[in-house]
Parts: sequence; structure tokens; C-alpha cells
Amino acid sequence: MTETLSNYEEMSKKFSKHLLNTFSVSFLLDLTENKCAVLFNREGQPVWEVLYTVDEALEIIADTVIHPLFKQRFLDETSKENLMAAAKENRGISFEALCLDKKDNEYHWFVLRLTPCGNYPDEILFTYNALNSDLKVKNREKKRTELFNQTVLNQLISDFILVYVIDLSNEMSRLVLSEPGEEYDIYARRFKDHKEMMTHLYENFIIDDFKRDFFKLMDYDYLKKHFDSGKDRIVYIFRDNRAITFELNIIKYADYAEDYPLIIFGIKKLS
Repeated sequence: MTETLSNYEEMSKKFSKHLLNTFSVSFLLDLTENKCAVLFNREGQPVWEVLYTVDEALEIIADTVIHPLFKQRFLDETSKENLMAAAKENRGISFEALCLDKKDNEYHWFVLRLTPCGNYPDEILFTYNALNSDLKVKNREKKRTELFNQTVLNQLISDFILVYVIDLSNEMSRLVLSEPGEEYDIYARRFKDHKEMMTHLYENFIIDDFKRDFFKLMDYDYLKKHFDSGKDRIVYIFRDNRAITFELNIIKYADYAEDYPLIIFGIKKLS
């Protein structure tokens, strides 16, 4: 074993515990000698065992670990040209990819980090670490979804006179849009919740031609069955006793599920 590789065992005492607690996978890539050392085994014991050349190790990872959709990105990031340029600039390489986890044989999000640690140009060494980032990606996507939902909601409600968010599992509702001081806002705020408002509307303003269908849309059990069946929208046109035409839109919230049955209930004035 060369002098460079003989230092691995000494280095392991300082870093193996940190690596084990932080990363799912950790290698040392020696591009100078084209050798790849495994830094610790599955039991967390430092081994610093040279099992493959760098070329072999990266090829195995690309073929058996990296999801096919991310394989080309992996090959580009870990190409010899990119690694040599990064070592020269003392620059780390970090990117996200879906990787196969042997613990459950499923693909998960990982951050892959290659960090130069040699004395360029005499030693061209990189640590290769894989850090599970499922939670990070999930949180990021949740924020994106929330931003998207808010954008859609803002667009949706721009022409509506009243918009409620309703939880069909417990019938809790909240008025989320109305024009303050406008007649429909004053009307809606007379009632404790959406159901009470709809009941009063049905009993006092809906003309007979529309009562039967309007009544069904006041029934939260009916709505839940409708949306649980896979449908995502109800649009209903009705008129009141003043001959004003309205459009009623009932829409699944983006995160709708049987145990989280949230809907958006909006009324638009047409004429």
C-alpha cells in the first residue's frame, strides 16, 4: 500500500464517527492512484478498505444505485474532467439524485457530495458522501405546493363574492374571501358558519326551480362521496328570487384525502 493510502487508518480515527452519524455512504476517492476506499462498514467500524478503482466504483454506483433518470447527471458530475477541475479550484461538488437504498430496496432522495481533501496537484483526493435528503425535498416541495396553491387560489377567487374553505370530515368552515362592507360580505357574516349561511340562502332566496339541486350541494356527506369517488370539481348555476344568476364552484383542495377532505366553496355573481 502506498504512503498516501497508509494515512487512511489514521484519518479514520478522526472522521469515521462523524461520517457514520451523518452519511449513509462514505468513500475516499484517490484519483492520483485510481483507488477507492470504503471508509466504514455496515456496523460502523472504520475499515478504509480499498475495494475498487475510482473508475470501477463510479461505474457500479451509476449502474446499480443511481436512478436511470439521474444517471447522465451523475456521470457528468463525476467525470474525470469535472473532478480534476474541482480539485484544481478546491471546489466541492454537490447535487441531488434519486438513489436506491438497500435498506428497503426503494429509491430515495440523496444529496451526493464530493469534497476535495488532497494537496493538489500532488494528491487528488475526494471524499464521496451520500446524505439522505427525503425530508428536505419533501419540505421544499411542500413549500412549492403551498405557493402554487396560494397562486391558484388567488386567481380562483378574484371574481368571487364569497369563498369558504370547508373540512368535510368535521364540517368546520371559514370564510376566506369577501369584499369588506359589500352586501354579500355583510350577509355572510351574519351567520356562524357556511352551513348556516347556505341554509338561510336556501330557505329565503333560492327559487323553486333550483331548490332540489341546491339542497344536495348543502349536504356535506353528499359532497364527500362525490369527491372521494375521484371527481375534483362541481360547477352549478342557480338564480335567486331577485332574478340574479350565480355560479357555484366547489373544488377539491390540492392536498385532499379521505382523512383530510378539504374543499374550496365559492360563489360568483354572473348577472
